[in-house]
Amino acid sequence: MGTIKLCIQMKGHPDANLSTHIKVSKNDWGGNFKRFLGQTDWAQAKNKQLRTLEVEMEQLQGILRVAGYTLTPRLLATVYPNMVGRQMTIENVKLSAQSDQPKFMSILSLIDWHIKASEREPSTATAYRVRRTNMVRFLESIQRKDMAAEAFDEAMVLKFSDWLRSRVNRNGASISQLHVYKHVIFYRKAMTEAYRRKLLLSNPLERLHIDKEDSEVDLRHLTEEQIEQLEDLDLHLIYDAGTRKRAEHVRDLFIFCCYTGLHHSDRQDLSSKHIKLRKGALWICKKRQKTNIEAKIKLHPRAIEIIEKYGSIDELPKVPLNDNNELLKILDALAGFHMGLSTKIARKTFCYRCLNVWNIDRDTVATMMGLSSTTHIDAYAEIDENRVEQAVSW
Repeated sequence: MGTIKLCIQMKGHPDANLSTHIKVSKNDWGGNFKRFLGQTDWAQAKNKQLRTLEVEMEQLQGILRVAGYTLTPRLLATVYPNMVGRQMTIENVKLSAQSDQPKFMSILSLIDWHIKASEREPSTATAYRVRRTNMVRFLESIQRKDMAAEAFDEAMVLKFSDWLRSRVNRNGASISQLHVYKHVIFYRKAMTEAYRRKLLLSNPLERLHIDKEDSEVDLRHLTEEQIEQLEDLDLHLIYDAGTRKRAEHVRDLFIFCCYTGLHHSDRQDLSSKHIKLRKGALWICKKRQKTNIEAKIKLHPRAIEIIEKYGSIDELPKVPLNDNNELLKILDALAGFHMGLSTKIARKTFCYRCLNVWNIDRDTVATMMGLSSTTHIDAYAEIDENRVEQAVSW
């Protein structure tokens, strides 16, 4: 003996189940017909009860539309039980739906809510704000100040993606597919979380499929020659003495990250408590701010030289992210790289050198970089012919 459930389905929305409270045995139920079997008075009475439920559900959908509600399976499954014993009128339906109807949330207020609800490191928070800014600019491009969050559906995502791809970044380069992908994933995650917390009636991006294989992974890194070129760069080309000194600090810190794989935020709060001595070798053992996973880095001699230049790990220069990025632009231009130097590129350079220059296995690289899985290495570097040449002896 079981209970019959009504499954409410709508395209683009998760299904919702509603109990009819009608008991049935397997022998009495015609599964394909969704009705009780037989011509007995009992079976006909049960089938009439089911038909009444279906008619009332159709009436409820019509009234909700007239009342201005956005129809979703969850709304119907929530409101219908509240209508038991009440006439199917607009007033009664509104009264039943009032307590379960989320307040209106626009796409910008959704993004603001998601940013506030997400505790992230400063660099990630900055990336989130960029995604909000780009949404504002997209809305301006379609002559809108804002729009309902639920109106940002798959069709609107395609419009947004096309718009973002048509733009250029601050270096004048085209926006990459990976950049577009990260924006869309951010919006979908915000919508999914808001829907889960019943802040939205529907999630139009619930079934949005985004193929990662279409995303171009940015694996830019410095070559051995470029690292040497950066280290030998004549900073006297920078006329202002104060800027020249800060540029020297940023260059040293960038090179330090090329040999440690540290992210800017993790490098900023390095201290002597993160230095360990193991079998005569110096290590950095530090939990990453972004993932809380400990990075275990056996220090390269060049990284130790940079620490010794400043006296100790505690004396390494502390440079705010914005200043760091601006000075990296200057170094990038002076060196003639024109690749948009960033601490992320230093981290990718470390990963590349681990795999292809120092011939270190992926598990060890993931441990040093504080990654939860070796699969994340694919976002930083890939094996090339240098690794193959070292591994194959014939």
